[in-house]
Amino acid sequence: GDHCQADTRTVVYFNYLFKEKGFLKTKGTKITDYDFVAKNCDGSCYIYANPNKHLEENRYQELADLLMLCKEDETFGIEEIFTSREAGELGADDSCVCMIEAKPYFYYLDEAEVLTCPTSEARLHKMLAVHGYLPSKEDNKTFFMASGFGIQPKSHTEEMNLYDEGPTLAKIMGLELPDADGKVISEILNGDVWLKL
Repeated sequence: GDHCQADTRTVVYFNYLFKEKGFLKTKGTKITDYDFVAKNCDGSCYIYANPNKHLEENRYQELADLLMLCKEDETFGIEEIFTSREAGELGADDSCVCMIEAKPYFYYLDEAEVLTCPTSEARLHKMLAVHGYLPSKEDNKTFFMASGFGIQPKSHTEEMNLYDEGPTLAKIMGLELPDADGKVISEILNGDVWLKL
């Protein structure tokens, strides 16, 4: 298993809003310059500052004020706004200015031609279900299934993390990942047989 999917109804394009508010410029469908830009991760969205510009503190405050207004407006489907530090603590990219988490049925894309549209009318990346939401959300789970060499037949584990997959599969191959975040899920492994490299 890699990730689950959640149904969508509405696409939101923060870059359109940023264009309207003077945070970025476009030529046709291409972004040509920006102070701040939105980069989608489907059910979430990163906001980045232009690394080639030295933006004044008041520019960041303008962005913060705008996003707080957006959070209060159902149009944008914002469930939560995380600071860069909070994003990093979640395991996300802490080089962002902030990370936006979508409410159910919303997802985010990068284009700047419209502010929002129903999923069925999306010009690009029309996705009826997406991932990218926080894994802590209810029902936002996936599964892991393995069979074959090194796997104990009819074994089962109640719960594991995605980052446990790497150490577990490495163990089957006779390897170790000592610096990995995850752990070996030994209850599903056949301890007598390991692949010899």
